[in-house]
Amino acid sequence: MLWSAFWRGSARDGCTAAFPPAAQQVIAAGWQAIFAGRPATTRLLDLACGRGAVLAMAAAAGIESPTGVDLADQGAIQTPEARILGGVDLRRLPFADRSFDLVVSQFGVEYAGLDDAVDEAARVTGGEIAWLLHAADGAVVRQAREQIAQADWIDHDLGGFAAIARGPDALAPLLREVIAAERTAGNTALLEGFYHHARALAAQPDPALVDRFAADWREHRARLADLVRAAPDAGQAAAACARLADAGFDMTMTDLCSGAVLVGRWLKGRRRC
Repeated sequence: MLWSAFWRGSARDGCTAAFPPAAQQVIAAGWQAIFAGRPATTRLLDLACGRGAVLAMAAAAGIESPTGVDLADQGAIQTPEARILGGVDLRRLPFADRSFDLVVSQFGVEYAGLDDAVDEAARVTGGEIAWLLHAADGAVVRQAREQIAQADWIDHDLGGFAAIARGPDALAPLLREVIAAERTAGNTALLEGFYHHARALAAQPDPALVDRFAADWREHRARLADLVRAAPDAGQAAAACARLADAGFDMTMTDLCSGAVLVGRWLKGRRRC
């Protein structure tokens, strides 16, 4: 599974580790405000929790036994610091109605499809919802689209992996094109990564290592495409709020920004009935 492979080799904060420090700080401050002052016995569920970055913040705030669920394999996301259940479809949660006081998600619930995830989350929530969603019109998705285009250009247009296998002389013209592309790119991380890794591999080409690099590259590209597909725009996020309102919640939707940069959108609500 695509995301199982990601989490198996990722740090706990893998989904936000590449964000600028200012964006990481504003996200963390948002969660700290949500968790502050809650009883230790708060029944908390994190949807699409990955390896538990938000669960760790909840625990640091004094919530004693938070629970996380994710579609990724159990072996990829298990951690001794939190109760995480793998292989869980957010459209079919293994919990009774109103089992949790607070149901949260950070850049995760939208991957399951908002309509189905909203209905199931509403069913298991007895108190509040707090979700941080990707924004289709935000910086994260914009950079993902740019990296997808870069990945396809190197892989398909330039034949980058075949050039690596042929050695430094074949690779050199391609790398000059990559350097030129960096000068106008908004995000250069993927281009720089290819440049340095390709040079190292081409010095002593090993077909197995080149194939592994190509496979990892294409998996990364597939995850970016999954992110772009899942990210809701403002209208879709508002529709999710309306659906939760129909399910009995008083809802708000606010932009999360780092300076003038849109990072995501908060959906927050409290059950009224």
